[in-house]
Amino acid sequence: RIKPTPMCELAGIKFPVPMKEAPTHGTTICVAAVKGAFRIDWLDLETDNAFLSSGLCHTTEEAAKAHSEALRKVNLMAIEGAK
Repeated sequence: RIKPTPMCELAGIKFPVPMKEAPTHGTTICVAAVKGAFRIDWLDLETDNAFLSSGLCHTTEEAAKAHSEALRKVNLMAIEGAK
């Protein structure tokens, strides 16, 4: 039996829980960003670890894109709710 993928929800958008552990050196991962998602090869650099500790790393582009969409939406919601 296959375990369901644990999901996060932000601003009504669901996406898989980001990676919690560093991948093997050289593994290609996807990073969620405000402008979308981008791929990097994990080299255990300071920036790689900053993405990981910020909860932005995903194993698939689809997951990183959904996370990115949620980041943009929650940002707009915060702006609209400001007084």
